[in-house]
Amino acid sequence: MEGTRVVEFGTYLAGPLLGKHLVRFGCDVTSVLRPENARGAAAERAWSMEMEDDLHARKHRVELDLPRQIDEAMDLVRASDVLIDNFSTGTLARLGLSVSACLAANPNLIYVTLPGYAQSDVEYAGVKAWDSVIMGLSGVFCDMGLNRTLLGIEASFSALPMASAYGSIFACLAVVSAIYGGRRGRHIEVPLAAALTEALVYNNMHFSMDRCYKSARQSRLDHGAYPVSLEVLDTLFDPFFCRYICADKRPIYLVCPAHARHQQTAVRVLGIEDEIYAILPHIDPYDASCEPSTGIGSANLSCEQAALVRPILKEAFARLDSTEWERRLGEAGAPAIAHRTTQEWCSHPHATASGLVRQDGDGSTHIAPIGWLSDEEPIDPAPVKRDGEWPASGARTKAPLGDVRVVDLCNVIAGPSIGAFLARMGADVIKVDPCTPTYSPEVAVIYGIAANLGKRSILLDIMHPDGRNALNKLLVHADLLVVNCTREALARARLTRSDLKLINPRLVLVRFDAWGGPNDSGAFSNYVGYDDNIQAGIGIQERFGGDIDNVEEHAHIGTIDVIAGVAGAATAVCALLARRQGRMCTARSSLASVGQHIQYPFMFRRERTIGKGRECRGTHTFHRCAFTANGWIIM
Repeated sequence: MEGTRVVEFGTYLAGPLLGKHLVRFGCDVTSVLRPENARGAAAERAWSMEMEDDLHARKHRVELDLPRQIDEAMDLVRASDVLIDNFSTGTLARLGLSVSACLAANPNLIYVTLPGYAQSDVEYAGVKAWDSVIMGLSGVFCDMGLNRTLLGIEASFSALPMASAYGSIFACLAVVSAIYGGRRGRHIEVPLAAALTEALVYNNMHFSMDRCYKSARQSRLDHGAYPVSLEVLDTLFDPFFCRYICADKRPIYLVCPAHARHQQTAVRVLGIEDEIYAILPHIDPYDASCEPSTGIGSANLSCEQAALVRPILKEAFARLDSTEWERRLGEAGAPAIAHRTTQEWCSHPHATASGLVRQDGDGSTHIAPIGWLSDEEPIDPAPVKRDGEWPASGARTKAPLGDVRVVDLCNVIAGPSIGAFLARMGADVIKVDPCTPTYSPEVAVIYGIAANLGKRSILLDIMHPDGRNALNKLLVHADLLVVNCTREALARARLTRSDLKLINPRLVLVRFDAWGGPNDSGAFSNYVGYDDNIQAGIGIQERFGGDIDNVEEHAHIGTIDVIAGVAGAATAVCALLARRQGRMCTARSSLASVGQHIQYPFMFRRERTIGKGRECRGTHTFHRCAFTANGWIIM
């Protein structure tokens, strides 16, 4: 992205965040402020100086009084490759910078707008695009997950700027794909409401599902057996997907559903194998004749099994401090992490060692980008002529990524979403799954409905010589290999950069993981983890629940997962652009790096108590959910 010039018009978060993402990918960004906004920004720094400094780090900042200084603004437009418009719909047009005027002045410009709602949305196009308004209108505050529904909480507030964070990352993918595909002279519109509902796709899918795939909480809702008390709610969590209190009174989040090896590892590390295996059989969740149908390897235990297993795990966790269990389980490969506040996370040794968080000498905080390029090496930028060995597919050449071939080895949500969004941009994606599924159907099949859209599929045992030979034949003719795994797992699979060079020197590795940062170091670097673990470890659950004694998972399936896939896809395209410029790089992203952006305003020094807890309805008297005679509103 070096040499790409961006001019940014906008306030608050979505547009400046997009500019921040592009800066971190190597673009030259100029942020334009009107003089009154510049004065306002200075006053705003009194309470959020660090956020402002991080948001605009490495950008050029200029003040222009529009429309009086329209000529100076047009000079910036003519000199730019990308224009970001984050004002209310029509604002820049009234100031003399309409889409048509800017494209007439610069036919090669990519004009990106991030309105709250699409300009074609007759009902909502003029609505102010505050995150809380978009989240409220989209139904987020009245559907805050299974827990709050079961507790009878009809509406609750979340202070996370989800619409802005999601919109900025979707827009980043759109921009880098347009640049890669030579789609200049275009207007790209990324409505924040569309980005919000797209990133929360797993909460918008409704289909018939057998009761064996439903958790105890889902079954309660189906039978209308709620509201329930907090005490009853605690008994409805699966013991392998649950919070436990450790000897230091700090909770730890164990996230091992649907994966037999993770469950077995957790039981072994906790030293309770004999007790657990006396209760739970090892089952094959794909064998319909298996009796009982729940046990080690299933996503949910039966109510009877859970009632027997939960006390055993509870007693085991109470024997040691949370950090000790976190270390033991993490090093053994079981997904578990101690709950922390965001401020605790920002000063945690892994956050700083990995480069996810940088604390400067003046005490200011800066956070890692949503993705980064590593292991840079020179390469001949001339493209290699294709041959016919790649399996034939439909012509996609008109799409931005129509000439890109992808091999996808990912699982669960975030990793496969990288391939899904590359496919959305036109790439030809072949999804490689194991012949024997690693996860139970709740993950491998149901989560795959959205994460595998637009892909072709093949089953291979890549650890068997025949399967590996078949994989190598795909890799020889691919542009991208996408994996979601730790560095150690990559080496075990013989898929490191060194390994891939021997197969295809022009193959770009895209590696996504849970806890990785730009420094590729830190105690958690080889820990496996999921969206839920990241929420626990970086403070999202502490804020949502209210305090460290009442931690609660943020409401929605895939709060971080799906948008992390978008971030991974954007980083992959940046790596392809680097290859075109003669630089081979590994594209890297992680759940933790993207998760920090989901709670972006809270990542900085000042403790924010707003938006915390189950009873929270807003930030203050005039910004809140309110109950009216015929339902809830967001004011």
